[in-house]
Amino acid sequence: MTPSPGGGGARGGGARGDLLPSVNVASVPSQVEESWRRLPPSSDVSMPIPCRGGETAVLPTSTSTSAHDEPELDVSQLDISALTSPPANGAKCVVLLVLGSFNPPHTWHARLPAIVKDALKAPSTRFPAGAHVVGAYLSPVHDGYGKPGLVKAEHRIAMARLAVAHEPGVGVDTWEATRSQHQRSLAVARALHRRVGDFALAHGASEVPAVVIACGSDLVKSMATPGHWRPEDVQALTSDEHGVVAVLRAGAEDVDTARAEASSCPWLAQAVSSGGVLFVGSGDAASSCVSSTHVRELLSTYYTDENTNERERAMTRYKERLNSILCQEVQEYIHSFNLYK
Repeated sequence: MTPSPGGGGARGGGARGDLLPSVNVASVPSQVEESWRRLPPSSDVSMPIPCRGGETAVLPTSTSTSAHDEPELDVSQLDISALTSPPANGAKCVVLLVLGSFNPPHTWHARLPAIVKDALKAPSTRFPAGAHVVGAYLSPVHDGYGKPGLVKAEHRIAMARLAVAHEPGVGVDTWEATRSQHQRSLAVARALHRRVGDFALAHGASEVPAVVIACGSDLVKSMATPGHWRPEDVQALTSDEHGVVAVLRAGAEDVDTARAEASSCPWLAQAVSSGGVLFVGSGDAASSCVSSTHVRELLSTYYTDENTNERERAMTRYKERLNSILCQEVQEYIHSFNLYK
């Protein structure tokens, strides 16, 4: 099966700008702060559990982390004016979170936030007046995810930043990759929500943007597979606290079929009907079927085939294909560090 864009099995921010220090929200009215700090007890996440892709993550007894242990949030890509002065049409401000291995990050990873941003402008059940995306973050998975062929997080973070360097409003969040161990998606989403909330409230926002998961349809399919996700995690990620927008593969999937399949899952049916899970088309058949696995296979063949005339002809084809799915900066990085050979 061809993986979908930013799919569930996969887990790209220009160069970091001047980062603001952690902010103190003690002066924020308690009723506003309380509205976004409502999290379940930390004991809810203290056990070995199945997670996306069928892997198992042993999680710490608490997802809370002191400010000095956390990487600073790259706020250079956030639309501060929209945070402090919400859209006049009543659109809800949201921040997108793209989860993935980014091993390596390809063009579709970089394009996914823009596709979702455009789709969310339209009114929906979840956002009756539409949603205004004020920023997006790609979050490379922790090395502890254990996926075969996964290169070190430091490389995947660097490549992700290169991949989205020319994508306005898209950054790379390193919180997940720099934890002491692999984290579930819900913990990653809530950590981003909390840190964006600190920044938004400190700059005069009346409310904190929801953190919405932007992904491919394979992620939603994995949510519907027993044993891959905890149902309570799925419920939280598809609730008003967050939400999931899945981009379908152009020419291979349609919205009605995707909705019907997801609705057949008992713990997803309500989320689909309430708009907690939204399916949108990509409109780009070539790019939407790209996968990091395919990119790695191309890279491996490109670097290891014997040097023959036939190889030279093949390499020309491979290079053309690589140029269409992998930006030049990422290709140069891969070559410099001898990755995927």
